[in-house]
Amino acid sequence: MAEAISDCCPDCAGQLLELCDELLARASDFPDPGEFIGLVAARLTEIGLPILRLAAGGDLLHPTIEGMGWRWRPSTGVESLMMERRESWDVEEWIKSPIRHLIETGEPSIQLPTGDDELAARFPILADLRQEGVTEYLLFTERVRGALRITSDNDVWVSFAHGGGFRIDAATAKGLKRVATILVLIIQAHAALFTVRTLLGVYLGDDAAQKVLDGNVLRGRADPISAVIWYSDLADFTKITDEKPPKGVLALLNDYAATISDELARHGGNVLKFTGDGILAVFQQDDGAARALAAVDDTRRVVTELNERRAQRGAPTTSVYVALHHGELLYGNFGSTTRMDFTVLGQAVNQVARIAALSRSLDQPVILSEAFAEAAPSERHRLVSLGRYALRGVTRPQNLFTLDPTA
Repeated sequence: MAEAISDCCPDCAGQLLELCDELLARASDFPDPGEFIGLVAARLTEIGLPILRLAAGGDLLHPTIEGMGWRWRPSTGVESLMMERRESWDVEEWIKSPIRHLIETGEPSIQLPTGDDELAARFPILADLRQEGVTEYLLFTERVRGALRITSDNDVWVSFAHGGGFRIDAATAKGLKRVATILVLIIQAHAALFTVRTLLGVYLGDDAAQKVLDGNVLRGRADPISAVIWYSDLADFTKITDEKPPKGVLALLNDYAATISDELARHGGNVLKFTGDGILAVFQQDDGAARALAAVDDTRRVVTELNERRAQRGAPTTSVYVALHHGELLYGNFGSTTRMDFTVLGQAVNQVARIAALSRSLDQPVILSEAFAEAAPSERHRLVSLGRYALRGVTRPQNLFTLDPTA
């Protein structure tokens, strides 16, 4: 018969209460939950619980990540885990997971010996843990509610796996539950901050998001900037929307928006807005003009590759029109007290939109303004004049350029 926990740790439950006090006092000392989990594992081992694995994690509100977690082992230390979103969670690893069992049954905890073959067949993780020397696995889950909840089904879990020759008694399990509750609060606070930063970045762009987090949240507060302005849209988009169902149009927009945005980001462009099939971005670097032209070259290449992949599966394809301009802008918060947008305003934005509108009539996939040409002296050998054109709302005709395909 397995010996009682009191034989290995006479006052384990009492020491766990003292540990909880220490953890609460030090909770704000660790910016990353992984470091905090490492501290918990070390303290539990000191108390007399030979911890061989301590893991914790929870749900996230994120476009591509389902959840995040951390796993500590003596041999590896703390590892960070990211669980990508899946089309379906009907996979054996999840179906036979103790975490899923607790979430579906609503039970708050489960205590499992790894040496039980029948339980190991039901929960395969037990066989894996047994190979690591674990003798018992204790799992807690908590559905976060109220003000701390981030998602509609916001589950956080904490598991302890030890290698002692004993079963954890009720008093010690209660103490571990208190430790788990502290970890839940730490993880949930981190998840909330991660969610805020991620969603601000996704919806505003990384640069604008950081400005908001730095305190720029006042309506009408904007900074003057000088930047290269990118405006692109898709060829024949109106025709495609007339001929294709809404889901097909949405899939097309997502494919091309992701492809173009990734190239802009790779070259230092800051995407500010999606306007249907249009993308507005700025390059604020000193070499912004050269970066923008490199982004044009690579965007046209990756769009060609995207078209080949879409054509192979019978999906509609298109091409991209790009207009580039350089000018003075206001960059900041605009809108009402209840709904604001962090973007750019100014005559230069209107001008790049007018230039983009000429792409079809001039049959040019790339059009550059006179101001852009002046901002890119090292690239002038690549530019070919298209002549002077009147732009609606602009007082004088503008010299426009395109790229020389032979340069």
